[in-house]
Formats: sequence, C-alpha cells, structure tokens
Amino acid sequence: MLEEGVDVVVIGGGIGGLTAAAYIAKSGRSVALFEHHRRLGGCCTSFYRKGFTFDAAVHAIGSCHEGGMFRRVLEDLDMWERVTFYRADPMDVVVTSEFEVPIWCDTEKFLDALRDVFPNDIDKLAEMVHVIRNFGPEHYGQWGGKTYREFLDHYTQNDAARIPFCAPLGNIGLPSTQIGAINGCTLFRENQLGGGYYPKGSFQALSDAFGDRIQELGGHVHTRTEVFDVEMKDGIAQAVHVRNKKGQQWRVPCKAVVSNAAVLGTMEHLVGEEHVPDEYMDELRGMEPSLSSGVLFLGIDRDLSKEIKHHALHWYVPQVDSRILDNCFDKDMIEDTMFDKQGPIYLAFQSLHDPETVPEGKSSIVGIAPAVHKSPEYWKENKPRLQEAMISRVEQLIPDIRKDIIWEEAATSATVQRFTRNTDGAWYGWASTPEQSNLKRLDRITPIPNLWLAGHWTRPGPGVVQVAKSGQLTARAVLRTLKKMDRR
Repeated sequence: MLEEGVDVVVIGGGIGGLTAAAYIAKSGRSVALFEHHRRLGGCCTSFYRKGFTFDAAVHAIGSCHEGGMFRRVLEDLDMWERVTFYRADPMDVVVTSEFEVPIWCDTEKFLDALRDVFPNDIDKLAEMVHVIRNFGPEHYGQWGGKTYREFLDHYTQNDAARIPFCAPLGNIGLPSTQIGAINGCTLFRENQLGGGYYPKGSFQALSDAFGDRIQELGGHVHTRTEVFDVEMKDGIAQAVHVRNKKGQQWRVPCKAVVSNAAVLGTMEHLVGEEHVPDEYMDELRGMEPSLSSGVLFLGIDRDLSKEIKHHALHWYVPQVDSRILDNCFDKDMIEDTMFDKQGPIYLAFQSLHDPETVPEGKSSIVGIAPAVHKSPEYWKENKPRLQEAMISRVEQLIPDIRKDIIWEEAATSATVQRFTRNTDGAWYGWASTPEQSNLKRLDRITPIPNLWLAGHWTRPGPGVVQVAKSGQLTARAVLRTLKKMDRR
C-alpha cells in the first residue's frame, strides 16, 4: 500500500500527470500516480458502447512529425515505437452554406484551397499563412498584446475569408476577439498545419501506453483511487491520504507532490485554504475557467467512408458571419445559442481513421458544440434538448443520418466535471485570454513548498501537446529540487 512512501506522488492521470510521472520514474526516483477514474487519460480517454469505441474529448493532435514537441516527449520516454499514429490530411475541413475549405497540412495545397474560394484575397491570405506557419518569438513584440481577431484584420477585411481561420478556435474555446494573437496563431500552426495525428485503437491507447511505461520504469499507477488530502506539516506538503474504490484508506509519505488536478480544487479541498496564502487563493478565484462543451456520440448503421469526401474533422458553420461564429465561443452569448438547431458544430469521424473502432459496416460520429457550465440538475432536465439540437446540426451536413442512428449518447459540462473534476467542467483549464496566457498563465510552482502543478491549469497551456510539455517541465523542476534535498 506504499506506506513506506515514495519520492513523488502525482495526483491525477491526465496526460500532464502521466508525462510527469514517466519522466520522474525514468530518472530512477520512486513515484506513485493516483487517478480517481477507472481509466487513465483525463480528457484523453475513450469509452465503449455496443461495439463502438468513442474518444471522449480529444480527436486529433499535432507535433508528431520528426522534431515535433510531442514526438520528442515520446522519444525521450522510449514510447514512440509503442504507439502507431495515423495522419489525416487535410486534418480539418471548414464547411459553410456557401463554400468548403480543406485545411491541408501542406502550405501550398492549403493556399490553393483558399485561392479557389477567395481569389481576390489570396495575396494577403498567403502572407498571413506564411506568418502563421513560421510564427515564433520574433513575432511576439508585434502581436503580444493583440487579439487573434486583430491579427486576422491586419491581413483581410473579407469576413468570409476569416471563417477558415476562426472555426478551429473551437479547439481552445474562445472567440477570435478574446484569444490572444500568439495563442491563436500557435494553435493554428500546431493543430491545423501540423496536426491530424490519431493513435491506432483510440486515444485511450495513448494514455494506457503512458501508464504501462511508468510501471515498466518502476513507478506505481493506481486507478479508481483518489487522493482526498495533502498532509501538511509546518506549511510543507509531506504526504497524501488516498482512498480506493473499496473505501480502504492509507497514507503515502513523499518528498514532493505534483497535482495534475484542477488547481482550485487542489488548494480548497486537498491542501486546505488555511495552508494557502490569501493572495494566492484570491488570484485563483479571480481567474476565468475555459468553456465546457456539449458532446454527442452517435453509432451509425452504415459505412460513411465513401460518402465523406475528406476523412477529416469537419467544422460546420452554416452562416458565413464570423460574428455569429464568435458568439458561439463567447460565454456571455452561449446560453442563447447552445440549443439552436441551426448552429455550428464540430464533427469527428473516428471510424474513418480507424475502422477497427466500430463493428463492420458501421460508422461513428462525435459532435461537439460549446456549452456553458450548469448544475447536474439543470443538465438532467435539459440534456435531451441539447442532444436533439446537436443531432439536427449533424443533419445539416449529412441530411439523412437520423434514420441510421443505432446508438446515441450525450455529455455535458456536468459529465466533464464528474469524470475529470475540472472546475466548471472546463475543457481547457483556464481560458486562454491574453491575461491568462504564456508567461501570464499560472506558474507550475505554488506557494506551498514541495507542491507543483502540471496540466492545462498551468504553463504552457491547454491541449495534449502543451500539457505533455507541462508534465515534462514540472518533472524537471521536481527532480532538481530532490537533488538539492539529497545534498542537505
């Protein structure tokens, strides 16, 4: 039961926590990871219904090319050969009532697609795409204090031409008027121009590969086991108390704790506010969590592989108006739009990448649309309404799909909160506004000695690639501290 203790305890088995634990185990230090859910992965998990495999939240990632950030992490941990990735190209297709633009990973093919639809704008669009493709620190001075919308407006005043660059903001849950230019450009570069990677079997296979690697390296991985208290002595974290599914409890002494859980919940419920400086609690309560989403899972009794032209993620935007699209990602407006049967929707066709995730001759569809956080009671009453609205949106893209639905299920912010314990059911940690991004995002170092953070509530930001980097950086910081402890 680990009563003898470990060097490091990791709270939460999302990708940030898994990456941190794997690096710590690889260093030779003892580490134990505790995850309350029965599966590892956090948002990067999957579930199974009547022969269909559904990815819960993540549907593609970037940076798996040679030299890419996520690939380097997997190579560091000797995991790259253990996970097989498919690549969709184009990764995304933006579909409106008036045009369709595939976002090809190859810059010239993407520009050709833009040229076909926006011939009068192509020179400035090509200039903008070149900047996005090569976006880096040399651009921070010009765009550091600007929004993504200001960046787009610098290159085009054609509202329709903004749509292919605004629709994928669903990957971060903010309108173009609120997300920083740096985050918006980096997101598009990594996810759209450098993305499209999908692990064979499902994203659960990726998370499980991390868990297996941690144990191979001598670490301990416990699912269905929650940390319910971080024990403090003289203001320093020195142990955790855990409880498994059978109700058994035990104490695990440790030299360091890494929380991959929601930071506000960590401080309020695990550490205890009495041990946290008031100014830090005030800072946390003043920060804005990201959006949540409604998610629709459909099992389809027909093979869509020949009907869907591009085996890619589809962003369906029925009205060619970027303001309407922005409203769908604006917390103040979403409550008025989330039950709209004609609204935008993001569709993932998992079975088109990996036919083995569905029964033969069948297909799967996952639809995602922004939704506000509400109580479980609210969603118990209104989830059928959301589910119906989302099916109606799918029908706009595939008109006769309803008759072939053989399984349907929906998730809401209450579902996300129950399974991940993310504050307000947030999908992306803190909202990636300019005030909460880059160096302004919450530091991985906390005011509690021996307690660090990893995941999308801290730097560098949300998304599988970013939280893996977070886990790597946090592990390095913890290992440096442990080395200093050894010298005392």
